[in-house]
Amino acid sequence: MVVYMFYLGQLLGFIALLFLILSLQKNNKDKLLKYQIFANIFFIFQYLCLNAITGSFIYLVVLIRNLIFKKLKNNIPISYLLIILFLIIILSYFSYKDIFSLLPTVASIMYSFALWQKKLSITRLIEIFSCVLFIIYNIHVLAIGALISTLLEMISGFIAIYRYDIKNEK
Repeated sequence: MVVYMFYLGQLLGFIALLFLILSLQKNNKDKLLKYQIFANIFFIFQYLCLNAITGSFIYLVVLIRNLIFKKLKNNIPISYLLIILFLIIILSYFSYKDIFSLLPTVASIMYSFALWQKKLSITRLIEIFSCVLFIIYNIHVLAIGALISTLLEMISGFIAIYRYDIKNEK
């Protein structure tokens, strides 16, 4: 791997981090998706720079998913969800490198379902579990920026769960 591509990949991961943290602090699905769309663009190129093709393909589908889900808001037909899940699985199949390349696939399937349903509290909780899978994948592909990003995203998710789900129940 060319050294400058490695460092460029890390920089792109840190830019994606900023957008992800901002997205999780939104209590509006439209705004959450808007910020995640920008993060997805940076992640696509980050994983390309690191030659982590599965991660790049998954984030391309995630970008498409977020654009569709943002446009349709809370009226997303199950057929759209199934198409997104099918794309995730097909691209994962063609980019399969090792067992670790299944981790972003499973995480993206889980989070796609979470975004499809209407409760943001469930979306935030599933995001935490998705982060665990991406942490393992990022360690495997040496995506340092994405690893830190995912750890901070998880912390941000816990904060949002406290702010919007736990604190509001009291």
